[in-house]
Amino acid sequence: MKRFIYHHEETGTMIMTIGGEGICSVSLDEIRSCAVMYRLSVTEKHRRKGYGKLLLKEAENEARRLGANVISLAAKKGSFMLDWYQRSGYKPVFSDNEYVTLYKEL
Repeated sequence: MKRFIYHHEETGTMIMTIGGEGICSVSLDEIRSCAVMYRLSVTEKHRRKGYGKLLLKEAENEARRLGANVISLAAKKGSFMLDWYQRSGYKPVFSDNEYVTLYKEL
């Protein structure tokens, strides 16, 4: 099946579709040289197939294209996503009782 990533310039949202079905999405806010990424999600039936990683790379490339040299995000402590982002090169910079803020140089 053909993959397609739709970029919505006004909202900073990217949606990956396969066969016309939305399977994962992520949003970016660009603040000067640091992009803030939030709400990366993959529908349950499409998890563990590499789509999230593909969309993460696309989000990083889009942030770089918009002029950011750093990207940051928050992940819940003890979550699979925290470990996943760290395996993807994100480093912790701050934490509170519930979340860890991570960053990656682009």
